[in-house]
Amino acid sequence: MEKNSKLILSTLVVLVIIIGIAFFFKKNTYKINFYNDNTIIKTIETRKNKTIEQPEKPTKEGFIFIGWYQNDGEVFNFENPINQDTNLYARWATIVTNE
Repeated sequence: MEKNSKLILSTLVVLVIIIGIAFFFKKNTYKINFYNDNTIIKTIETRKNKTIEQPEKPTKEGFIFIGWYQNDGEVFNFENPINQDTNLYARWATIVTNE
């Protein structure tokens, strides 16, 4: 009986450690959604206080891509670390032609 109790206790300790590690990593992981015209075109996850790389520039006929912007209208700086879930939006300028 003693041997089974130790095995059960060891198993429980390992499970608690695994759950704790999983919670720590999930708690410190953030999602970044990239939107183009209200459609998510890419989602990435990163750890807290890490920077992300700018994805490939999207294309849109008749427009020039200006950059990635945040909800508040500010340009997103890819050199700043991520500390929360973030939505980024493609901003476009219309191509004007003299025809």
